[in-house]
Parts: sequence; structure tokens; C-alpha cells
Amino acid sequence: MKTLVFTAFIFAMSSVCFAQDSAEVMKRNGEILVQYGDQLLSPTEVIPVNTSVDIYVVRSGDVGTSVIITVYRGIIWDKKNSKVLGMFPYKYAAKGDPGYRIDQPEWNIENKRIQIKDINLELVTTIDL
Repeated sequence: MKTLVFTAFIFAMSSVCFAQDSAEVMKRNGEILVQYGDQLLSPTEVIPVNTSVDIYVVRSGDVGTSVIITVYRGIIWDKKNSKVLGMFPYKYAAKGDPGYRIDQPEWNIENKRIQIKDINLELVTTIDL
């Protein structure tokens, strides 16, 4: 039973984490906004990587039944060339159950490279900047 629940959870996470395959970053009235699907989102966090690249963290949606998990994605934005270099799960947060444990994605951010690992989705990737 636990395998089935875990598999269903991973499937649901995959659908939220990768449901949109594109995003746009724009400025409106001096505010950074991310167009993600039909949503226009303000980043919850901005992480400067180097002079040309920032990571904008946005809330991408919720998954789950007995425990609702909010999924946040990191959008790697190349400011110099005005393009998205990638979008990956950044963090997960359980709603209503602060003791619920879920493995978090690991982001190793360096000046010339970003490495992302997420064991929930069996994801390992590197973005060379």
C-alpha cells in the first residue's frame, strides 16, 4: 500500500512540477513578474547567481490528498539574453502539518554552474552558465 501511495504522490508531484514547460520573466512598473502558464506571479524569493543570472522562486501549485504539498519552482533567468535556462522544483512545503517530512530538492549554486537534485522525481541535472 505504501508503494502505491508513494507512486501516486510522485505522479502528482511530476504533474505539478513539470506541467508548464515554459515561463517568461518581465518587469511591470519596476516589479519583476513571472508569466507561468495562465498565471502572472510575483517571485517569493530572488536569488542572484552572478551578474547575468538570477533564480526566481515561484509557487507553482499544490498536490496531495491527506497532506497538501505546495510546490515552489526555481526559474533560472538569463538576464543578459532575456531567456529561461530552466525550471525545476525548488522546495516543497506541507500545509497544515508542520511535522510532515518530505525530501527537499538540493540546489548547488555556483558562479558558472547550477546543479539540481530531487530524489522525489529522480531528477539530477546541471545547468552550465
